[in-house]
Amino acid sequence: MSPKGIRLSFIWIALCLCHISYSQSSKQLWDTVTIIQRNPKLSSRQVLEKLHQLEKLAPELGYPMDSSYARLLHAIAVNEYFVNHQIETCLRYTQQAINVNIKAGPGFSPQQYCKSTLNLGYFYDALTLFPEALQNYDSAIARGLRTHNLEDYIMDARMYKAYVFFRKGDYQKAVEESSLGLELSRKLNDSLHCVQLLNQRAQSLFFQKQMRESFSDLQEVIMQTKALKNTFQLASAYKIMGYYYASQKQYPNATKYFQDAIKERMKSTDTGQIAGDYSDFGDYYRDSLQDYKNANKCYLSGIKYAQWAGDSIRLGRIYESMSEAELRQKHLGLSEKYIQKSFALLKISSGNDPLQLETVSRISSVGNKELIFAIIQNKTVLLLNQYKQTKDKRYLNACLKMAKISDSVLTQARHEQFGENSKLYWRNRTRGIFVAAIEACDLANDTSNAFYFMEKSRAVLLNDKLHELGAYAHLPVDIGNTERKLQNQVISELQKLNTLPVGGKEYQQQQVKLFAAREQLEQFIKTLDKNYPAYYQYKYADQIPTLQQLQIYLGKTGQTFVHFFNGDSAIYSMIIEPNKCYLKKMVCAPNQFEEIETFVQLCSDKERLNGNYNSFSKMAFNLYKLLFEPLRINKGRVIICEDNYLLPFDAFCSDSLGKKFLLNDYVFSYVYSAGNLLKKSNSNSTNGNFIGFAPVHFESGLNVADLNHSENSLETTARQFNSKKLMLGIMSSKKNFLQQIPGFSIATVYSHARADSADAEPVLYMQDSVIHLSELQLLHDPATKLVVLGACQTNVGKIASGEGIFSLARGFASAGIPSVAATLWNADEKAVYSISENFHRYIARGLEIDLALRKAKMDFIESGSENRLPYLWANIVVIGNAEPISFRHTPKRIFWSLLPELIAIMAILLYVQFRYNKNKKQVLSI
Repeated sequence: MSPKGIRLSFIWIALCLCHISYSQSSKQLWDTVTIIQRNPKLSSRQVLEKLHQLEKLAPELGYPMDSSYARLLHAIAVNEYFVNHQIETCLRYTQQAINVNIKAGPGFSPQQYCKSTLNLGYFYDALTLFPEALQNYDSAIARGLRTHNLEDYIMDARMYKAYVFFRKGDYQKAVEESSLGLELSRKLNDSLHCVQLLNQRAQSLFFQKQMRESFSDLQEVIMQTKALKNTFQLASAYKIMGYYYASQKQYPNATKYFQDAIKERMKSTDTGQIAGDYSDFGDYYRDSLQDYKNANKCYLSGIKYAQWAGDSIRLGRIYESMSEAELRQKHLGLSEKYIQKSFALLKISSGNDPLQLETVSRISSVGNKELIFAIIQNKTVLLLNQYKQTKDKRYLNACLKMAKISDSVLTQARHEQFGENSKLYWRNRTRGIFVAAIEACDLANDTSNAFYFMEKSRAVLLNDKLHELGAYAHLPVDIGNTERKLQNQVISELQKLNTLPVGGKEYQQQQVKLFAAREQLEQFIKTLDKNYPAYYQYKYADQIPTLQQLQIYLGKTGQTFVHFFNGDSAIYSMIIEPNKCYLKKMVCAPNQFEEIETFVQLCSDKERLNGNYNSFSKMAFNLYKLLFEPLRINKGRVIICEDNYLLPFDAFCSDSLGKKFLLNDYVFSYVYSAGNLLKKSNSNSTNGNFIGFAPVHFESGLNVADLNHSENSLETTARQFNSKKLMLGIMSSKKNFLQQIPGFSIATVYSHARADSADAEPVLYMQDSVIHLSELQLLHDPATKLVVLGACQTNVGKIASGEGIFSLARGFASAGIPSVAATLWNADEKAVYSISENFHRYIARGLEIDLALRKAKMDFIESGSENRLPYLWANIVVIGNAEPISFRHTPKRIFWSLLPELIAIMAILLYVQFRYNKNKKQVLSI
C-alpha cells in the first residue's frame, strides 16, 4: 500500500472509532476489520484493543448483525488466543460469531461459518474436549463440501480430526481422516497440507503395525519436505523413521534418525515439540536398547524444554517415562516419585499419598490416551511390585483397586473409538494391567476378582458386537434398516478393496471410498446414540456375569469351567465348579510356552505325526502334566476358555506312550468367555431344522479342488432331520448362503476355507465366489443355533491379544450364532465326513453338542486302528454353548416322536382289559 493509501486508512479507522450517528454498511465493517488486522505498525495487543473498541462502537455505528459482524467477533477470538491465550474467552466470541452468522439470513457467509466452526473445534481441542472439537470439525467439513472454494478449511479440519483421533488412540480413524484429506490436497496440488497429512498418516500406520505403508509415506514426506525446505515437517518424518528402524532392529539407523529429527527441530522455535522429541528419543533408548543412562539424559533435556514452553502435558509425559524406566530397574522409590509428579502435572492427583487413588472420571479427563494408558499400567504394576517387596497388603489392595479403575478407563476409551484395529492395538498394549491384576488376585487368593479380570481380559470386542446386535431391538424398524444398509455399504466397499493390488492408484481411490462409507455410517451411529437412549444403554452395557451366575449354570448342565490366562512366566487357571472354585498358577519355562505354540502344528502334520509319534506322545503328555493334571478335574464335561489360542485338549495324553487320550474320559467344548456362554441366543422361530451346503464343483476362477464325496455325505447327514433343505452345486452360492442359513436351526457346510495367522482375512468358498469373514455381519437376526463348518482351518486366523483368533468360527459367533463346530487344520476329507455324519445323528437324537461330537469321534476311532491318529479326529472342536438343540417338529414328526408313548399306553390298556376279562370269567365260573 502507498503512503497516501496508509494515511487514508488511518483516517478511515479514526472515523470508524468516533461516535458517528448514521448507519454504516456491512462492507465498511468488513473493510475496517481488514485494515486493523493488516496494519503493520500495530502490535498484536494493539490490534486486539482496536477490535474490542470497534465491537463496543458497532451498535452505535449501526452496523448490521451479519457475516461482517461475525467476522469481527471471529477476529477478536483469534487475537485473544494469540495475545492472552484465554481459551474460554475465545470459545465465547467464536460461538457468538457463529450464532450471528447463522441468523444473518441473506447475509450468511459459508466461508465465515467454515472458519468459525473450524476455530471453535480448535479451541475445544486445546482444552482436550475432543467430542466437542470433533463435532465442530465435522460441521466445517459438511459446510465445505456443500460450498465451492472452501477446500482449505476441509483439509485443515481433516488434519485436526486426524490428530484428535491419534491422541485418543484411535489410530485407524487417524489413518482414515488423513487419507481423506490427502486425496483432496493431491487434487489441488497443495504440497503443505499434503506433507502434514502424510506425516500424520505415517505415524498412525506405524502404531497400527502397517510398517510397509508407513515407510512408503515417510519416503514421500522426506522428499517433499526437503524440496519445500520445511524443517518442522522434515523433523517429524525423521522421528517416525527412527521408530520404524527401531521396530526393524536396525538400531544405528534408528539412532541417527532420532538425532537428525532433533537437529532439524532445533531450527524452529517450538520448544514444546523439541521437548517431545527428546522424550521420544529417551523412550527409544529405554525400550529398544535398555540404555537407561542415555534415556535419562534425553528425559532431562526434555524437561528443560518443556519447562521453557510451560507445557505441563509434556512434562507429565516425561515423568511417566522416567517412572517406567526406574520401575524396570526395580528402583521402586524413584518410580513412585516420578509417577506422582506425572499425576500432579496432569491434574489427576489430589495429594502426595501414593495409596490414594483417583476416580475414573478424573483420570479419563486426560485427552491423550496413549499417555494415560501408560500411566495407569505403570501405576498398577508399581503397586504390585511394592507389595512383593514390602509384603504390605495395603499395596496389594491398592493394586487391585487401581486395576479396576484402569479397566473402567479402558472401557470408556474403547467405547469412544471407532476403529477395530485401534481397539485391538490397545488390547495388546494394556495387557500388562491384567497380568498384574491376576497375579495380585493369586497372591490375595481372591477368586471373585480373578474371575472379573479374566472375563474383562477376554473377547470384549466380540461381546461389544453382540451388545450392538441386541441394541437393534431398541430402534424403530426403519432406523435399524437404515443402519444395516450403511453397514452393508461399508462391507461392499471393503470387499471391492480386497480385490485390488495393495498400494496402486486404483487401490488408493477405493480406499478413500471405503473411508467415506465408514464416515457416513459413524455419523449416523452418533445420531442413534444421541436420539435413542435405550439403544445407547444396551449397546454400551459392560456388565459381566458374576461367579455365582456361572456356577448356577454349571449346576444345571453338570459341567466344569476352566479359565486360562497367560502371564509373562506363568499360566494362571481358574477352575469353576457348581459348588467351588479355585486358582492355580503353573510356572512355565520358555520351552514350555514353545510346546504350547507348536502342539497344533505337530497334530496337523500327518507325515510328521506318523513318522515320529514318540515326539507327539512326549509333547501331549508334557502338556497334560502342565495344563490339565494340576487342575484335578473329575471326569465328565469340561468347558475350556483359553487365552489367545485354542488347543485340542482331547488330544492330550495321560501317559507318555500316547495311548490314553483325554478324549476317553472327558468331553470338551470351548468358549470365548463366560459372558459369551451365558448370553441368551435369539429366540426367533425357524423355517426348518437343517440346511446343508455342498458346492461340490467350484467355479474355475476360484482355483480349488472339487469335493466329489461331499454331496453323498451331506445327503446322508440330512436324513437324520425332518424339515430340511439341501443346497447342492450351483445352489450353494454366496447369495443363497447369506440369505438362507438364518432361518434354520442347524447349518452345515462342506467346502473349502482359507485362513492363516497373518493379516489375510479368512474366507469360506461357495460354488460361485468366497465369503469373507467381515461379510458374516450380513447374517441378519439369525435363529440358527449351530453352524457346522466341514471345511479346513475354519478356526484359524489372526491372533489378537485378549481377543483370541479372528476366524470364520468367531465371525459366526459375532453374528449372534451361539455354537459353531469348526476345524483347526487341514484334515482328511473322508474322516471329516465320517465324524460329521455321526455327529449330526447324535444331535438329532437330542444329545448335547459336545457329547455328540465326542461320541462321533469315539465311533470313528473304534472303526479302525488306523483312525487313532489325532490328525484325523482332533481338529474338530465345538465353540460356544453345547446344550441340546430344540428342533421344530412337523405334524408327521410329532406323530412318530409320540409313537412309542402311544404304543405303551395301548399296551397298558390292553393289559388292563385282559385282566378285567379274566377276572370276570372267574367270577362267572363260580
